[in-house]
Amino acid sequence: MSRDAPTGIDGATAPAVLRLGRAPLVGRQRELAALEQALAEARLGRPTLALLAGEPGIGKSRLLEEFPPSGQSGDSIVLRGGATQSEGMPPYLPLLEALGEYIALAPPDDLRRGLGADAAVLARLLPEIASRLRESFEPPHAIPPEQERLRLYEVVAGLLSHIAGARGSLILALDDLQWADAATCELLLYVMPRLAARAAPVLVVTACRDDETSENVPLERLISELNRRRLLLHVTLRRLDSLESRQLAAALLHGDLAEDVSSIVHDQGEGNPFFEEELLRALVDERRLVYRDGRWHFDGVNRRVLPRGIIDAVRVRLARLPAEAVEALRVAAVVGRRHQVRVVAAVLERDPEVVEDLVLAGVGAGFLRPDSDGGYAFVHDKVREAVLVELGGERRRRLHLAIGNALQAEEVTPRLLPDLAYHFVQAGDRQRGVDYALATGEAALTSYAAADALRQFCAALELLSNARDVPRRVGVLLRIGQAATHIGDYREAATRYQAAAAEATRQAKVILLRARGTGSAACAGARRTSRERVLPSSGRSSSSDQERRAKWPRRCSN
Repeated sequence: MSRDAPTGIDGATAPAVLRLGRAPLVGRQRELAALEQALAEARLGRPTLALLAGEPGIGKSRLLEEFPPSGQSGDSIVLRGGATQSEGMPPYLPLLEALGEYIALAPPDDLRRGLGADAAVLARLLPEIASRLRESFEPPHAIPPEQERLRLYEVVAGLLSHIAGARGSLILALDDLQWADAATCELLLYVMPRLAARAAPVLVVTACRDDETSENVPLERLISELNRRRLLLHVTLRRLDSLESRQLAAALLHGDLAEDVSSIVHDQGEGNPFFEEELLRALVDERRLVYRDGRWHFDGVNRRVLPRGIIDAVRVRLARLPAEAVEALRVAAVVGRRHQVRVVAAVLERDPEVVEDLVLAGVGAGFLRPDSDGGYAFVHDKVREAVLVELGGERRRRLHLAIGNALQAEEVTPRLLPDLAYHFVQAGDRQRGVDYALATGEAALTSYAAADALRQFCAALELLSNARDVPRRVGVLLRIGQAATHIGDYREAATRYQAAAAEATRQAKVILLRARGTGSAACAGARRTSRERVLPSSGRSSSSDQERRAKWPRRCSN
């Protein structure tokens, strides 16, 4: 008997249980209406940043993916990107992903017009621009760092305005903004007023966990400033009511629920769509539901305790997968929210086709989904968190090291540097962790992302905290001072420069003392040799010999 189409005790065949795909969007009419109104305003030349806020699992990413609804996009072009919960995220990642979509598909002449005379500025961040335009760019004319950053922001604002004007309107959808880096937040803060000044038909829609914004100071500043300028629309996603929870469950199971099942799922899931879906999947996996009289009922042992949270619900379902599939998921989770089969296979030292079968088991269980780049991604970061929860610190370090080795075996590109730095730093590999963190920081500086550079340099310094390589520590401290200067944190810069000077001075004193010690030993040896040469064989010395000996120590000390 198929688990996907269980048979009820009355002999009727149950509807097929939805094991694959995604849950339907329910209970979001108010939020969709607010976004549609914001889009209408943007098309009239009043750009807005719409912030979809709510707790994990409430459906922010799903709403972002569903907007605009099918058939209602009209003349809008939609570009999508997102941040990730990883220290390996490069600067500006959400915008790089979104603009990368446009660059890959836009006709070269249209792209050239959108970039204008400063194409070389954005080509630093998006090297594919050069290949699309079949041009090689000279480095932009050198100007002070702050002016370089503003020049980049102007190029991005101009390109977004061009895209929106050429296509009628632009929807820029950016997911997981709570993890956005400082560079992304600062760019959005600059670009939104510029778009407003140009009356550009642009709607930026972002998803963000409202309980994590306080941990991201640049994001808090972005939200505050845009709200002050009346460029922010805050849309808070509420929990589902009992009727909406029932609609969600019925759509997932392709059949209505008995009152007690519907009540327990809603009460225990607390109206959180993702948690309720995980509870239902756990009930189906454990075959605790039967279909009779046109409804889903408990199988008679419904008093057993259900998982008490999202993480527990996911772990219950993970336990039903083969051990090999769980291990593949764990490696994938350490790689990140997104991952490639070849990297997981290299870490496991297994054939990629075999590993992909294990990954597909995770897809079938609803933990993973195919990604647009040919790899796979966890359907929700809470799933990834549940997979990681039982991994000990030492096991994680070993996996980070193996992942770093696998990535290093590939062609090392600028886009790969942050991942290499992240994994080798997490692995505690001092040499390569420092090397890649410094390289990533330098790349961030050239990309006008000084805050990201500062974070990378600090990671390198932490790895060197117990090292005796003083010259390298001094060099890292100087880089931290440079990055802090770029972001205007002059107190931090002064502190780091002073620390570098103090370490260099201490090292210089050590070298000087060693040199003096070596010199004293040399002088002592010279005195002994000279005495042997001037003393007569009888062992007696003349008065002139005694005078010379009395002067030797003074000469050596001078």
